Amino acid sequence: MEPVHPPANLGGGPAPGLRFRPGPFPSRHPSTPMERLALAPPRLLASVTVLASLASAQSFQGLGDLAGGTFQSIAYGVSADGTTVVGSSVSAAGTEAVYWRNGVLTALADVAGGPVESGHQGGGIARLACTNAVSYCTPKTNALGCVPAISSSGVPSATAGAGFVVRSSPMRNAKPGLLLYTTAGPASAPFQGGTLCLASPIRRSVGLNSQGSPSGSDCTGVFSIDFNAFARGLLGGSPAAALSTPGTVVHSQFWGRDPGFPAPNNSQLSDGLRFTICD
Repeated sequence: MEPVHPPANLGGGPAPGLRFRPGPFPSRHPSTPMERLALAPPRLLASVTVLASLASAQSFQGLGDLAGGTFQSIAYGVSADGTTVVGSSVSAAGTEAVYWRNGVLTALADVAGGPVESGHQGGGIARLACTNAVSYCTPKTNALGCVPAISSSGVPSATAGAGFVVRSSPMRNAKPGLLLYTTAGPASAPFQGGTLCLASPIRRSVGLNSQGSPSGSDCTGVFSIDFNAFARGLLGGSPAAALSTPGTVVHSQFWGRDPGFPAPNNSQLSDGLRFTICD
C-alpha cells in the first residue's frame, strides 16, 4: 500500500495518528489507490477518514461526532467511490454504530435492552445493511384514555413497491390522520398537548383514516400505511427523494384528530418509529 501522510494540522490541534488495518484482498490485484483503501480500510482516529474518488487526488475530511459523550469517531470501512463510511462514534448514550454520507454522521439502531454499545467493523463495504425498526419517544394519551403504540412489519426498501407496513393502535375510530416523517433525526418537543418526536423539516404522507367502529367513540381505530408504496409514489403525495436512497434513516410518527381535546390540542399522537431504508 502506498503511504498516506496526514496534514500537519487538522482543526487547529496536533495532527492525529493514522494507522492502517489490513483487510482481505480479491484474487486480482487492486489497480488504484482508492481500491486499495476500500479493500484494506484504515482505522482512522480523531474523526478523520481518507476520501478520494477514482478521478481525483486523495484528501482528508473530518467525519464529525455524535452529540454528547467524548468527542470520538472511528471509521472502519469506506465505499469504493469514497462517498460512504461506516464505523462508530460516542454519544451521550454510549458507543454507537454510525455511517457517514454527504457530510452527515448518522447513528444506526442499537439492539434493544442493556447499555448502548454497537459498532461496525469489516474489510470493506459491499452494501449498507439495514437495521430493525425501533420505537422511541412518548405517545400522547388520547381523550378516551387510550395510549397508542407504533409498530411495523416487513422491510423498508429503496426500490420495492410494497412490503413495509407502519401502523399505530389503539387510535380513536373513524378519524383522519397522517404519518409524519423526517430524515433530519429525532426530537422530543411539546406539541399539541403531547410530544413531537421528529426534527424539522417534517414531511407528511397522504391522508389516512383510522377506520374501526363506523359510529360512536372508541379506540378501535388503526392508522396504517405501506411506506414502500408511499415512497415509490404509488399512493400519491410527494414522497421525499431520500426515501429511495439506501442508508437513509427515517423517523416517523402518526398524527390524527381527537375531538375530545379543545383546539389547538385536538389531536392524537403515536410514539416515534426509526428505521433505515435498505438496498
